[in-house]
Amino acid sequence: PHAQAISPDYRPGMVIFCSNRVAAAMVQRNWRDALTGNNATAPAIIDAQGQVVRAMTPPTTWWQAFTPPPRGGPLNDISQAVTRLASGAYAAVNGMQSWRTFRAIDGSPGITLDQIAASVGVDPTLASKLLEPMVNAKVISAQADGHYLGVKGRGLLASSERKTPRRTARRWGVYAQGGGEYQSAQRLHNQGQAETIRQLRRNGFAAFPSLGIVIDYWHQGRLIRVVPDAFVVLAPGVLVAVEFERSATTPGDIKEKAEKYKRLGEIGKRIPVLFVTETEEAARILAELGYNYLLATTLDAVREGPHGRAIMQDGEIDGEPGCWWYRYSDEEAPTSDNPIDMWSHFYVQSDQNSAWRLPLDEPFRLV
Repeated sequence: PHAQAISPDYRPGMVIFCSNRVAAAMVQRNWRDALTGNNATAPAIIDAQGQVVRAMTPPTTWWQAFTPPPRGGPLNDISQAVTRLASGAYAAVNGMQSWRTFRAIDGSPGITLDQIAASVGVDPTLASKLLEPMVNAKVISAQADGHYLGVKGRGLLASSERKTPRRTARRWGVYAQGGGEYQSAQRLHNQGQAETIRQLRRNGFAAFPSLGIVIDYWHQGRLIRVVPDAFVVLAPGVLVAVEFERSATTPGDIKEKAEKYKRLGEIGKRIPVLFVTETEEAARILAELGYNYLLATTLDAVREGPHGRAIMQDGEIDGEPGCWWYRYSDEEAPTSDNPIDMWSHFYVQSDQNSAWRLPLDEPFRLV
């Protein structure tokens, strides 16, 4: 009842269920700003994979003489949905490890068996057994050493995300088209992206694929699109974009990629970004630009480390050195010993009022 809802003693418990880790990370950072006043409660934040990003803390409830509303009628019959889980495509992905295997391929199309195993947290033998019923049910297709969602897999994905099959096909259909040049190049890119995520996780960072999230914004009359490959949460709790770059090889192409993030800062919506490249030359070119909130390194360096740890003292960065390249404004050449979380600490100090919204159903547009 309305009288209970506006009572200062009414503090309902709350669980915020997020469909992926990106949304969960943003909610974790911004929930205090969204819940104000004496009625605010401390929510639990959970993602679709069952990860508890934030546990619920007392008081989970705080009200007097609460009267539950009347029941709205009988529950719908779910027997048909339960029966469907026992056969075909549904059965192939039914189970926590099976679903994580499916989502790992959705997040990084074309990834290898070893990368799937690392993402799910199992050995390659078990990963192969999890994949077998999916391949047989045409949920997953295996091409070369890469794995992709099949026709039935795209249907499952559309159903799970409440999207139309046509919309899911737009994202995934390119991998089913004839001609292997695009598919081969994209597979190599996605395997590099998956390896970057895998190695960041191995080094203790919360990294996850972007799952098709894009950022659209207007800059000087032009609509610009940024498509991060992944995200990672860095201390002290900042969502950072990750770009794995193998297609841009010339200085001009590399600069064009970086400028899309630089322009975000020019309109007051900057997000820190880590560029991971195949060659040290490409990482150095990116670092020489000297763009704020941008660090670069190679995939080999991500694999080997160290990544370092930044400490903010009197407006200056101190702490353990890392393997990330950046050029400071008072230096002619870039240095390669910067900590991975250098910019995330500056970000919190200078942009703590910036509110990012990353919708899952539509591209993010900054108007």
